[in-house]
Amino acid sequence: MSDPKALPFINEYAVPYKVKAADYHLKRMRRILEVGLVVGEAMDRLEGEARAIAHERHDRFFWEFESFLFQLYSAFDLVLQELSLRRGLGIRPHKVTWQKIVKRLTDNPVVTHLNSVRNEDWFVRLQGCRHEITHRRPPVFVYIHKTGEVEAACFGWPVMGGVGGPEVFGVCDRWWANARDALREALRLMREADL
Repeated sequence: MSDPKALPFINEYAVPYKVKAADYHLKRMRRILEVGLVVGEAMDRLEGEARAIAHERHDRFFWEFESFLFQLYSAFDLVLQELSLRRGLGIRPHKVTWQKIVKRLTDNPVVTHLNSVRNEDWFVRLQGCRHEITHRRPPVFVYIHKTGEVEAACFGWPVMGGVGGPEVFGVCDRWWANARDALREALRLMREADL
């Protein structure tokens, strides 16, 4: 394996690629939900192949949700990696953290911008969801059923704000748009600082 210190700067399209990938997973979540999810008492009434199909659809929805979160959140991690490389901080890639970047780049406009983003409610919730999935438990729906259209749903985490059904997508859409805009600004500031 090559020396991580010899790695070139991260390709300028890597961050937008991650944001686009998050959007892809969000669209796939919508398609799965359009067909319908069955959980709770309705799932308990299913048997055999119908139950297996319902479980598979449920799993696929949450795999897409996890992928959405991971792609979106990792785009911010890429910016940190880029800052470390461009500023020659000498931090090995697997050791780059927000705290290390902030400590070493106190007057950097990208860090200032990202610091304000990290304190916004939407980012705190995004980070909380990603943390729950990564370190604690998989996502769960408290309740959702379909009779022609989604009638009720609720993510089981307080960090989602207790939203349900189509509102889940309102939250995810806002996270995606806010992340896209914040990351565009971070990249703009980074390019500006390099001039």
